[in-house]
Amino acid sequence: MPNFKKLYEKSQTVPSSTIYFDKKIWSLDRFLVSNEDILIINIEKTNSQFRQGFCIGVEGVIKFLDKKYSKGKSIDFFLWERKEPYEVQIFTESLYIYVQNAWYDPAEGEKAPACYVGGREWLLHDHWGGAGMIVEEIENGKRYYCNDGECDDDFDDIIFTVTRKPYKIST
Repeated sequence: MPNFKKLYEKSQTVPSSTIYFDKKIWSLDRFLVSNEDILIINIEKTNSQFRQGFCIGVEGVIKFLDKKYSKGKSIDFFLWERKEPYEVQIFTESLYIYVQNAWYDPAEGEKAPACYVGGREWLLHDHWGGAGMIVEEIENGKRYYCNDGECDDDFDDIIFTVTRKPYKIST
């Protein structure tokens, strides 16, 4: 089974990517934004023994449920699988945010750290080498077909979309 972690090490791109059976596999994705954009994240499907989610990396602040979150200059903000869409607002001077999938290992218990590419658990353990995403452009956003850390190549552990909420123009 593939270990994308080892293939990313050969990558000359940032974020890292590799070609696997004619498909580009990304470690994470840069998603173009403007300051104060409102993003809608919809989880379409999960199919894993691990709890699935995603991480939004922002140089700035994230507003979620009327509360602003920041941690120094940048923040990795995690949200976990559920049926209802998420709505977050981005406050940044950067041209993009980072989007990537994340998961929890149930063997680690409820206090387990989130696993994601670049995170401590991913860096320490080669058995998480399967993490990657196939990214599809859609109207006003992107769809992510994700592999959690298991070394397989089904890319259906979590499938989600990130789209920009249309601005309401007041008259």
